[in-house]
Amino acid sequence: MLDNLSLAYLLLELKPILVNGFINKVSEIKNGFIKVKIHTKNGTKDLILAPNELFISQYSLQARHGKSGLANALRKELYNKRIVDIYQNELDRVVVIKFLEHSIVLELIGEGNKIFLDSEGIILSCQRNEKWADRTTKKGEKYIFPKPKGTNPTKLTLADLKEAFSVSEKDSIRALMSLVNMAPLIAEEVFYQLKLDKKSRANTLKDVEI
Repeated sequence: MLDNLSLAYLLLELKPILVNGFINKVSEIKNGFIKVKIHTKNGTKDLILAPNELFISQYSLQARHGKSGLANALRKELYNKRIVDIYQNELDRVVVIKFLEHSIVLELIGEGNKIFLDSEGIILSCQRNEKWADRTTKKGEKYIFPKPKGTNPTKLTLADLKEAFSVSEKDSIRALMSLVNMAPLIAEEVFYQLKLDKKSRANTLKDVEI
C-alpha cells in the first residue's frame, strides 16, 4: 500500500503523461480493478485503477465479461473526454482525476473506493456504497473527502509544531505522527537524518530541535 508521500512522487511522474490525454476506452479487468485506455502525446497508455494504487501498465490485461455500474458509467460519460488535472487531496491517499465536467476520486485507503462525480460534486456512481458518521458515498449524495489523519505536512508551521510538542506527554516521534499525516517509516527517517532521539519526550525538545 502506497504511503501518502510515495503517492505524491508517483503523481509527479504520472501528471505530465496523463494531463491533456483523451479517454479512449474504459473496461473492468477484475473486481476492484479498472483499465482506462488514454490517448496521450506519447502514445496510448493503459492506466490501471486498483483498489489501493494506480499505475500505467504495458501488459495486455484482459477485460472480464460483464461490467460494474461504475465501469459502465465511466465508459459512457468519459469517452473522448480530456483529463485536465490529476492531484492529491491534502497530501492524503486520495487522488482526483479531473475532467472539464466530471471527476474520478480514488480513495486509496482501507479497502479502496472509486467515486465518479459530476461538475457539482454529486456522486454519479461508485464502486462501493459506504456510510460513516460524517459522510456517505452513494449515488446522488454530495461527495465529501475523507478527513486526513493529521495535518498536511506541506502546510505545517513551526508554531503548530511547537504548540503540539509543548503540551504532549508522548515521545517525540509519536507526537509528530499524532500531529502530521505521514507514514511511520518517513517519521523514523526524519529523526535519523536530524540525529535526534525519537524516544525523547516531545515537551523536552529545544526550539532548534523542533
